[in-house]
Amino acid sequence: MMQGATSAPPNGASFNEATIRTATATPTPESQQVHPPTQYPEEFQTFLSSYGWYPEAVEALDAIGPSNTENSEDRTPTPPAGNTTSFLTNARHVQMGDLRYIDASKHVTLNAKPGTHSIDGTFKLILSYPQHLIQVRCLLNLGWELLLSNTAPNALHNSSARYDAPKCDEDTRVEVISEVMNWMQDEESPQRLLCMTGAAGAGKSALQQSIAELCENNGILGATFFFSTADSTRNTAATVIPTIAYQLGRRNPALRSLIKAAVEHDPLIFSESLQTQMHSLIVAPMVQLRKRRDFGTLPYAILIDGLDECTLEKQQVELLAIINHYVVNGDLPFRVFIASRPEWNIRTALEPGGYLHEAAYHIQLSDQYDASADIRRYLWRKLMDIGSRIRRAGGQPSWPSKEDVEKLVEAASGQFIYAATVVKYVSDRRGRVQTPRQGRFETLDLLYTNILSAAKQAYEELDTNVGRDLVLLLRAHYVNYVGGVGRERFSTDDFDELVGLEANGHEILVSDLHSLLQFSKSPLLGFNSLEFYHRSFQEFLDSADRSKDLFVPYSRIFSFVAKCCLRRVDQVSLDSLPKGPKIKKKEQSHSLTITVSAAWALHSSLLKASTIEHDFLAEFVRNDGLEKLDKLLTLRYAMDEEHNVGYDAEVIDELELTSGIFLWFKSQQPDLAAVVEPYYTKWTEKEELGKQALSRSTRNGKSKTWSRKEGTIRSFSWLAGTFSSAHMSALTGAKTVKG
Repeated sequence: MMQGATSAPPNGASFNEATIRTATATPTPESQQVHPPTQYPEEFQTFLSSYGWYPEAVEALDAIGPSNTENSEDRTPTPPAGNTTSFLTNARHVQMGDLRYIDASKHVTLNAKPGTHSIDGTFKLILSYPQHLIQVRCLLNLGWELLLSNTAPNALHNSSARYDAPKCDEDTRVEVISEVMNWMQDEESPQRLLCMTGAAGAGKSALQQSIAELCENNGILGATFFFSTADSTRNTAATVIPTIAYQLGRRNPALRSLIKAAVEHDPLIFSESLQTQMHSLIVAPMVQLRKRRDFGTLPYAILIDGLDECTLEKQQVELLAIINHYVVNGDLPFRVFIASRPEWNIRTALEPGGYLHEAAYHIQLSDQYDASADIRRYLWRKLMDIGSRIRRAGGQPSWPSKEDVEKLVEAASGQFIYAATVVKYVSDRRGRVQTPRQGRFETLDLLYTNILSAAKQAYEELDTNVGRDLVLLLRAHYVNYVGGVGRERFSTDDFDELVGLEANGHEILVSDLHSLLQFSKSPLLGFNSLEFYHRSFQEFLDSADRSKDLFVPYSRIFSFVAKCCLRRVDQVSLDSLPKGPKIKKKEQSHSLTITVSAAWALHSSLLKASTIEHDFLAEFVRNDGLEKLDKLLTLRYAMDEEHNVGYDAEVIDELELTSGIFLWFKSQQPDLAAVVEPYYTKWTEKEELGKQALSRSTRNGKSKTWSRKEGTIRSFSWLAGTFSSAHMSALTGAKTVKG
């Protein structure tokens, strides 16, 4: 029997039933019902059911044909003679987990990894004829699986990644919610695009969450996408169209079938332009659905939050243009609600003369609605609850007073983020917050300054933390998690160890900052993601003008990390290091792995550092630091199996970076140049030998050519997905170029 295939067919149907139910919205007439092919073994039918069972799957199975094997236990379907190779002929006790289908004629590889099967190696099935590849794709529902692999689950309004997402408190934002819902449900309204703009902290995301839940309850929610700069899976527009297509298809089985077929027709659709994706995955399937008159009760509300948090400005422009073309000026039956800060691309499109000025319904949240009354109700409700807990514990009996609340309302200046942060802070600390009478950003910045300064003082006053800088450590952890140190990305615990913190030191760092941020479990094994509750606090930390004395520039962060790496290298005993061209796994202790990674991270941290004291470097050299560094960098290649197979473009690029570490020592400390020279010469010679070997392989057609430009681009391109242009400018030392 085939093991691991335990999923049931759709709707709980059994293959022993007389009829296989289809996944359409309406029952299939008796004359069109498809009966199960009883000539196939039960284990093979069960295997197919785990991938989805549809009438077209039965038709494709019949096209391939049954086995002629007399022994029923050994029967597996095989194709008609002369058309293609056999399909799992005489296979028994097969465990299917990771299937790779290779269409040699198109050089396309598709992967299917159903969660119901154990991954027990990769089984390769090479099909000789494209028509049979298409049949097997249809059988295994690969189009939908491929679509799922290109979505951003974290962007959904009910995603677990957004658990306890901010939303409007009861009896607040009643007017604006009413305006949005009236527009959403007004079928006579000529405008099918609503754009809500507002300043940072105005409550746009909370409104979007509340609207999404209302639309869900009313049965009109088609799809949502919540951008976030801090989440690399949803800070670009690359996954927007597939994610929306998935949600629409999930709500309409007929549309799902059409979207699935579109992906199977063009498996590379996800690498094409947003406009092409929009046409193939949504527009064309909707046109076909309309021809079939199978719209049914297709939900029509599409919500997109935080368009300004899409890190690539050109994608913001492209997405707006697509919505304008296909929704505003087209005939798609959707209503799209976008919330964003009024950044230049969005603002100019909505201003008089902009292409969306007449076409879009525009709500200027910060200007049209005075949130003071809502903030007052919110603060009274939350602070009274906190006050009652304080009184029960024997605390101040008269808090909060009406005067306390009014001061906070005035200080908020219409920003819900201010009120929400105050509530979190008071709830954590049961303390008071200064309430200055200033403008919006000045007030919010002072609140951030007060909270961060208090946490910094409390942390650094502890005897165990003497000499530590809370903000520097916090920023270093953020840089490591988001982009890594050079090409090294340390796990959260390993980074604690590298920078000299105790076990779980990162948790102690934020113990008094839970009103602003937190460490939470990341999908990446061993990592905790540093999550900011609001983007405005991250921007506060990035701005010298706003954070003032608390500002820590990236150059100082990398200087600090570089010194930590050098200290780690300096602590090594040369006699303790393993020797040989290849180091076995059992010889690679966890501590050694961290130290080798620290040595390698120097190639980036030294280049981006501001200054490192001469005395510190001189002491490092006197302690045989250069020899230790040389040995550890050699160990890196000996410990990495990928670097034991010969030279390729990446290895040559890394050799160049390795020699660059010693070049930095040579150029920064002229009096140490003579000591550094032998190590620099050694690694430049290795680099040159590698280039020559790679060139010989290239001439023989065995390898890819090396180019300095390509290596440099590869060194930094992976950062672009997680850092904004401003971050990239600071990290790479390059000027930000627009256009």
